[in-house]
Amino acid sequence: MLPSWPCSTQRQSQTEPLLRIREPWHFHRKGTHDEVWVLDEGEASLTAGDRPLSARPGSIVIVPAGMPHKFTNTGTISLRMVCIHTSARMETEWLEEARHDA
Repeated sequence: MLPSWPCSTQRQSQTEPLLRIREPWHFHRKGTHDEVWVLDEGEASLTAGDRPLSARPGSIVIVPAGMPHKFTNTGTISLRMVCIHTSARMETEWLEEARHDA
């Protein structure tokens, strides 16, 4: 098992404003909370559990707590999206060796 990435705020959900993503985010999961992505720019290929998905601007993706997921930029520009975590404490368990450390 790979290490977790813990961080926390004060009793509120976390929002990462307009992430710009060029490299793939490999399989990982959030054990304690759901995760919501709102895609603003670009195109992505996502996998949530064993379900492949495609996302374009305006897409909203909800991944339940504990479900392994990953995404890759499939467009010609950086992905720009908001990522919302539904817990004040966030832990990421990376399930593949390559990982994103933002």
